[in-house]
Amino acid sequence: MSVVSPENPVQSSGFGFAPTENQKMISEMIRSFAAREMTPEKVMQYDEAQQFPHELILKLGELGLLGIIFPEEYGGAG
Repeated sequence: MSVVSPENPVQSSGFGFAPTENQKMISEMIRSFAAREMTPEKVMQYDEAQQFPHELILKLGELGLLGIIFPEEYGGAG
């Protein structure tokens, strides 16, 4: 019996659940951003202040992550 994991995704009838190279790239970009900008210590400070820092929103925008869910025709990343 095989185990489903990111390294061994489910495959059936030609329909795969494996992430595309673009999805892998975006995932790594977000992981790197979070590791650098959202350490547990920083997140605790944000939580205690009950605020999400404006500068993080700007940085997310610079990475193109704020419009990622919107189609290109509406100014999103598609």
